[in-house]
Amino acid sequence: LAWDPDAVDRGHSKTIIGYYASWQWYDRMNLAEPKNFDFSKITRANFAFFQITPEGDIYGTDMWADPITLFGFYDWMAEAGTVHEYCSWDEPNVEPNCMAHNYEEGLIYLAHKAGAE
Repeated sequence: LAWDPDAVDRGHSKTIIGYYASWQWYDRMNLAEPKNFDFSKITRANFAFFQITPEGDIYGTDMWADPITLFGFYDWMAEAGTVHEYCSWDEPNVEPNCMAHNYEEGLIYLAHKAGAE
């Protein structure tokens, strides 16, 4: 889903940033899952945290929660090669972790659907 800044008419031109820390996925009995947020109230979703290598590459800090939060829960029933896979870089200088996800449940899809960056 491509980002469309005009997907929601907010009635203003302000930039409202929603901050989501990756560790929130574990808290409050899943209350902080992206599907429980109203992304139409923000214009930009700021996801934390990533690390940067001396070479300038970025990688996530939580190899379990980061991909699930960003791309939705793993689709364990997906047959390899029949669905799109989303990749996360979870450690420096290591190949990305690519898996099938229920993308419509992830922060990226939900934020873009609501018109947020």
